[in-house]
Amino acid sequence: PQALELIKKGEPYAVVVSDFRMPKMNGVQFLTQVRELAPDTVRILLTGFADLKTTTDAVNLGNIFRLLTKPCPPEILENTLSAGIRQYQLVMAERVLLEKTLKGAITVLCEILSLINQEAFGRALRVTRTVREIATMMGISEIWHLETASMLSQIGCIILPEGTLTKISKGQNLSPEEMQVFQTHPLIASDLIGKIPRMEKVVGIINYQGKNFDGSGTPNDSIRGEEIPIGARILKAALDYDSHKGKIAIGRIWRGRVSPHDQLLILDKDGESVVFEVGEVFTHLGLKRIEVEEAEAGDIIALTGMQKVSIGDTICSPEKLEALPRIEVSEPTVKMTFGVNTSPFAGREGKYSTTRQLRERLYRELETNLSLRVQDTDSPDTFLVSGRGELHLSILIETMRREGYEFEVSKPEAIVKEIDGKLMEPVESLTVDIKEEFIGVVTELLSTRQAQMTNMHNDGKGNVRMEFRIPTKGLIGFRSAFLTATRGEGVMNSVFVGYELWSGEIGSTRSGSVLVASETGIAVTYGLNNAQERGITFIEPGTPVYEGMIIGQTNRPRDIAVNVCKEKKLTNIRSSTSDIAIKLTPPLKMSLEQAIDFINKDELVEVTPQNIRLRKKILKESMRLRAYASEHKDNFEKEAARS
Repeated sequence: PQALELIKKGEPYAVVVSDFRMPKMNGVQFLTQVRELAPDTVRILLTGFADLKTTTDAVNLGNIFRLLTKPCPPEILENTLSAGIRQYQLVMAERVLLEKTLKGAITVLCEILSLINQEAFGRALRVTRTVREIATMMGISEIWHLETASMLSQIGCIILPEGTLTKISKGQNLSPEEMQVFQTHPLIASDLIGKIPRMEKVVGIINYQGKNFDGSGTPNDSIRGEEIPIGARILKAALDYDSHKGKIAIGRIWRGRVSPHDQLLILDKDGESVVFEVGEVFTHLGLKRIEVEEAEAGDIIALTGMQKVSIGDTICSPEKLEALPRIEVSEPTVKMTFGVNTSPFAGREGKYSTTRQLRERLYRELETNLSLRVQDTDSPDTFLVSGRGELHLSILIETMRREGYEFEVSKPEAIVKEIDGKLMEPVESLTVDIKEEFIGVVTELLSTRQAQMTNMHNDGKGNVRMEFRIPTKGLIGFRSAFLTATRGEGVMNSVFVGYELWSGEIGSTRSGSVLVASETGIAVTYGLNNAQERGITFIEPGTPVYEGMIIGQTNRPRDIAVNVCKEKKLTNIRSSTSDIAIKLTPPLKMSLEQAIDFINKDELVEVTPQNIRLRKKILKESMRLRAYASEHKDNFEKEAARS
């Protein structure tokens, strides 16, 4: 049982050797279960009773690699183990090659679909995203077959006439001829994909994507209910959701009435208009959404049927084009970069870590997050994200982290503009409510951030309200420092005022430099003890680290490279103090906001669902020194000239 529990954890084992006689089960029964849990593991059976039945069961049930009789000479056992390991390595190499071939074939099919039928390709992308979210909520971990089936579910749509999917998305009825052709696309997709090896599960999911739980739909067979593959049921639900609703616009009717199938028009912020047919009309009763046949002025409703709509757009009759005043949202004042995780630990902890997934998630956020801006950069793996402040961007980062995304972010910067030839920066009005005892520490904090006090009021009960005018760059990292200084009792609010002349850089709010890991490995007590002699550490023993990862802080003026993976050398010399246990100071743990505020411009925060790590942009110490020398070349030349 203990061995089976270890195998159930998913750790790969090349070879498993079992004796035939064991307390709770025999070796054949054990290896049969091993075969079910880890089909690729090579299985070897040792027995002192090599009769015909034992041999037959071992081959047929356990599918063993070798059957050895006892007593077994050590050299034979050693040779058999070596042969088993080689067999396992061959199987793994073949699997890697086959997976690469599969990925290549899937990529080619997706590219063909995107070239021939953009509507079908777009639908496949939307459905895959929905399927992924459903699988995550259901706790399904192995979703490769499901995601692949979702991406390829529309490959059969290459036979559909142009505009068929548009009709479906708008809720319009298809003609009998169009419906007949549409119902054949899963079968065509199954035939195409069925010719690719190891795609049997994918074919089963795609083939039953049109099957309803009650057995109706396609294909027309006796399969129904729980007999339908779970992947096909999830895909069916995602396809129905995509076809049935599309985007849902929620708003208030100011004039007129609306009913299903009405022809309406969307006016966007650029004055462009798009006509659409209303799919369904919903009103709200408490938390319930109720479908109605008609809604009138004053009702808060939800409409379906449109493909593209943004918050602030006006929906009106094509006969009376009149745009309502748009909801004004303040422009972003802070920017930072979001990039694909480039650390040596990339892809280990996150579900979504590729450029495509990161880009898709950021641009999807724009649909509901009005004050957010996302721009592509010169690097295809990095995106410039702008928001209304550090807290705004921190909420987005934390939300994505909890959704399973893995990425890296830079230090936030205020967005400066050039107006009439002058460099301008955003300025905000800051209000803080604190107790009298914290006036000194809060004032000191703000004075280093270029804040100017404009008003102060004492209520006579020990509470003080202070108002400041402060550049946005001064507010970056202030919230966490403010809460720490006021012991969590302070309240702060800020409002954007406008742009004023650039007031210069603000010095780094952190004192000293950092301790940087010089080796990749596992941090040990002995290595961390050496690091704590130089400063404060951020990690504890047993933490995986990589070269260039920030593991602590020091008061020294320059960064220090530390090998926290270094273990104490063992010798045959005894000492009266050698066995004294090393006691480490507890590490300093940082929140996401604290980490973002702590880093400098040459550093990044690595964000994963499980960890928040600090790192240098340039991981190699030699390359960092070279970059530092190049950046300060002029200063070195001036000092040399003076000497």
